[in-house]
Amino acid sequence: MLIIPRTCHSNKWFKKRYTRAQMQVTIAVCGDCHRAIHDLVPDEKDLGRYFNTLDALQTHPQIGKYLEWIKKRK
Repeated sequence: MLIIPRTCHSNKWFKKRYTRAQMQVTIAVCGDCHRAIHDLVPDEKDLGRYFNTLDALQTHPQIGKYLEWIKKRK
């Protein structure tokens, strides 16, 4: 399952590689986690290109640390 930021949907690079249906997949994320993802990977193109799956997001060093920290708090 791919997760492509909405701001990248009109970008030619993404349009060549992914179908419209692939780019419209969403996941449920709490507001704090959503903000953390965008704070830790501020370039949305990088999010769409390199961290476009849940597994890839979890392997990002800072996001992985954040997830471990938030699991202890909730």
